[in-house]
Amino acid sequence: MTVSEKELMKIIKISHFTKLFLLIICVSEFGFGQTNNEKANGGQVLLNVSVLGERSVPIRELKAENFRVFENKKPLEISHFENENSPLSVGFLIDVSRSMETNVDLSREAILTFMEESNPQNEYFVTAFHKKLDLLSEFTNFAETTKIVSASPYFSEKKKNGETLLYEAMISGIEELSKAKNQKRILFVFWDANDDYASPKYKEVKKLVKEKNMTIFLFGFYRYSIEYSLKELAEISGGIVTNPAREGLIAINGPEFLTEREAFLKRFSNLAEQLKNQYTIGFKPDLSNDKKKWRDLKVKLEIPKELKKKIGIPALRHRQGYYPFSELVTSN
Repeated sequence: MTVSEKELMKIIKISHFTKLFLLIICVSEFGFGQTNNEKANGGQVLLNVSVLGERSVPIRELKAENFRVFENKKPLEISHFENENSPLSVGFLIDVSRSMETNVDLSREAILTFMEESNPQNEYFVTAFHKKLDLLSEFTNFAETTKIVSASPYFSEKKKNGETLLYEAMISGIEELSKAKNQKRILFVFWDANDDYASPKYKEVKKLVKEKNMTIFLFGFYRYSIEYSLKELAEISGGIVTNPAREGLIAINGPEFLTEREAFLKRFSNLAEQLKNQYTIGFKPDLSNDKKKWRDLKVKLEIPKELKKKIGIPALRHRQGYYPFSELVTSN
């Protein structure tokens, strides 16, 4: 059977029309072809803020009118406000090198403490690292993560001495967090090796931390002080870095006497409470200036005298800034 020239041209025209029709559907339904500028104009930045009182206990009584948000020192209008126990997406990075042998079990116990006292709808992943990286679990639920952290023989295996891939583990963890389903994303890092501020990998991690939506909490079991570079990474993201062995975790001990282990676990119980009681503040990004430039963020409180007498002067913890086209800018 042969096809005439006229019929062939008709088929080609139908084919072209079909392709055009499908392309229009993709653009309208899935946003293909949407520019970064269009996304930012129609979106908002969601900023998670911890407000902490005495002994780092979260303060829950605040309203939207108590907050002021500044971008590059310019006040912004708050477009979204909530204080709910929203589910988290959490990554655990655990150094399992030989030098961490005495602290791996304590790290695992801290992880279990945090999960038990957190929102049961949280999702978690676990990565172990030393001279190589091992993703022990992609994002999964509390029960499955508990099995991995509690029973995996990987943690008890004897490791040889060698380089600890801290920055490589952080890069991998940040990339894994990008697959998360929840807006609040947390990365816990347990390690005992010193870091190299001049390393190209550090610069890569810093770039990702500034571009991605996450908060980093670093716990370094290291005999010397924590390097400035890691403090910088944590503070950019709105997290903390601490050395349990050196600092003694006095800030949350209060008047009670606690062993180092008890204090460490209490910190994770406290962190679970903090993250369950964060405030999420939304605002429209300002696109009047350079749209590719880093924007500094600052949150301040305006608290009535009566409430200030009750809660004192709170400490605020939030990320220090953002890029207009980063993960922090939502599409609506």
